[in-house]
Amino acid sequence: MAVIRVLFVCTFRGGRGKIAEMIGDLLSNGNVEFYSSGFEAGPLKGLCSEMMEANGFDFPTDPLKTVFDRRIDNEKFDYLITICDELTFENCSVLLQGITNLYADSVQLAHWSVPDFVSLSGSVAEKMDGAQNIKDLITEYVSNFLNEIGPYEIKR
Repeated sequence: MAVIRVLFVCTFRGGRGKIAEMIGDLLSNGNVEFYSSGFEAGPLKGLCSEMMEANGFDFPTDPLKTVFDRRIDNEKFDYLITICDELTFENCSVLLQGITNLYADSVQLAHWSVPDFVSLSGSVAEKMDGAQNIKDLITEYVSNFLNEIGPYEIKR
């Protein structure tokens, strides 16, 4: 049986996508390969990396391969899931249209609305709570996705 390949793409550098990739790797049993990209190149840093490190993950800060580079390299995926927040300044419509133009003919597309870490405000503790809520939302989405695509035993 072929392994299912999933690419998470979010605006900016791909921090939420990387979190989804890491959570997917944790919850699945090797039946799914997860990858992540952003629209921009650049290091992953800030609240997303701090929160993941606080949760025991070895969160890489190296730049992710952009979604454009993956397309140029002709990488193939079964699913492509966009992650952005329609309620903020992220301009989801540009991300969604760009992904549709690049991949609609070759992959099953889905979208998850997840707030960006840069939208969090308040004290350091309040921002970390908000970051944890974002991670928890991504975990819920990944778990639901795994349940939808197949009868895989999901680690809890």
